Amino acid sequence: MDFTRSKRAILASTALAAGLLGLSPAVAEAVPAQQQAAPACDQNAIELAYESWMGPLSTGNPPRQDGDVWYWRLDQANLYCKVGLTGPHWVQGAIRATYLNEGEYQRFGVPENNESDAAYGGEHNIFVGGPSGTSGIYWKPDLGARSILGPIFDKWASAGFEWNDPGSYGYPTSSTLTRSDGVLFTQFLNWDGKGASLIQRDGTVHGVRGTIRDKWLATGAEAWCGYPTTDETAIPGGAVSQFQYGRITWDARTNTATEQCNPF
Repeated sequence: MDFTRSKRAILASTALAAGLLGLSPAVAEAVPAQQQAAPACDQNAIELAYESWMGPLSTGNPPRQDGDVWYWRLDQANLYCKVGLTGPHWVQGAIRATYLNEGEYQRFGVPENNESDAAYGGEHNIFVGGPSGTSGIYWKPDLGARSILGPIFDKWASAGFEWNDPGSYGYPTSSTLTRSDGVLFTQFLNWDGKGASLIQRDGTVHGVRGTIRDKWLATGAEAWCGYPTTDETAIPGGAVSQFQYGRITWDARTNTATEQCNPF
């Protein structure tokens, strides 16, 4: 886990809570979460957020409510919040396009931050309160805006988010997609420049990366070896990934992978 980012997120949340309560961040941090007031989420909060960031109201299109979600779809950006969970935050640009095209708040929940900087010139929004849990949409100029959904997002975040560090999965190169068999997957550009995949099956997420992933794809992927049942695991002289119908082993000395699978 990127503890620096986690600490930054905690401090940002503390500062937001402090502003809502009229407390200093240090005092707000000492107040148990259940005693802190939830951020305001209603038409007035949405309109105040607009005025704070955009100036005087200049549209006759009012904010709308759908259950506990308030939203305002504007020309250049949208505002969203969820009663009892978040205050208003912006979604804009390519991230907004992906958010709208892939299911908006009904699938992802609502943003818990305004669009913010990500590593290597990227941008991101994190979404909460959706049916799959926490999700994210990450944008990078050469890769576009891609979604990472629920448990796959949790696995990806625990490995290091988008940072190009050993063990992380890097930026997404596809949004989270669902196959006909119900398996979810997201593709990434791994820290070593190779591709990586995170695959969610039966509620569990495992990763396939690098040379092992190359061999898995070349030999028929899930049609031959099946889906991964473990993450890549270090062994003397290399690494191994276990699959439904066998395993693929990577030899560090030769940088080659050997497949031992049989679905029959």
